[in-house]
Amino acid sequence: MTRLVRAQIFRIAAAAAMTVGVAGCATTPTAQIDATPVGGARLYAFQSPSAEASAVIVMTRDSGTFGGGCRILVSLDGVKAASLASGETAKFFVPSGERILKAEKDGSGVCWPDPGNFNERETVISKGQTKQFRVAFDLNGRPDIQRSSP
Repeated sequence: MTRLVRAQIFRIAAAAAMTVGVAGCATTPTAQIDATPVGGARLYAFQSPSAEASAVIVMTRDSGTFGGGCRILVSLDGVKAASLASGETAKFFVPSGERILKAEKDGSGVCWPDPGNFNERETVISKGQTKQFRVAFDLNGRPDIQRSSP
């Protein structure tokens, strides 16, 4: 086999390995109906509806291997709300108005706390309205929150 043929085979094999590696790390959005509810011990706040807290925020964590060993801590307006594992969902009852959503590593499992590694999103929600969000790790390993459809 010539050096040129070996080099071409190597390039093809390397490209195939990279493709498989990236695809293996991908996460998949999880529909709320298919997600597992977060266990009560990892739900920290916003669990009771009231006349004031009649808007609903639903956060559903992606499924997949990328970041699967780490839980994501979600906070609403600076208050720790829940710790989501891969494929889990949680519902929060909040007052209407502007809300700040935050996602960060919670330091459990194979993850370590990383205080500067978080994302925040702003949303405005009306009384009686429900908004859904997707929670995942981006390809840089940073927890993220994105608006999603029901």
